[in-house]
Amino acid sequence: MIANNGGGLTPNDITLSGQSEPFTTLSSPTYGIRGENNDLDRVYSNCVDVLPAELIAFAEDYWGKLFCIGIRWPCRGKVYFWDHNQSYPGDELPGWDGLTLLAGSFDAFAAHLGRAQPGE
Repeated sequence: MIANNGGGLTPNDITLSGQSEPFTTLSSPTYGIRGENNDLDRVYSNCVDVLPAELIAFAEDYWGKLFCIGIRWPCRGKVYFWDHNQSYPGDELPGWDGLTLLAGSFDAFAAHLGRAQPGE
């Protein structure tokens, strides 16, 4: 994805662990790293007040809910889904409300697209 400044992932249906039907769909493309409206720097700046500091968004679904990856311990490398409808803004520090662990690594997340995500 770095060589393409973001990119699409297929299949793009996201299914939670233990479920049989998709609950959302990953929109395309993922955020790039340079010179775009949705580059990682800009998205990070826009989300700094609503996402925990351990996470950065790398993509979204068609309803503006975010897919995030852990950038700091203890969640480094893990992939999460952030539902802004279940988040509670206004707290002094962004919390984990609205976040669902999808996979323990980006590779596991990508490998499970179109079928149930592994969770941990």
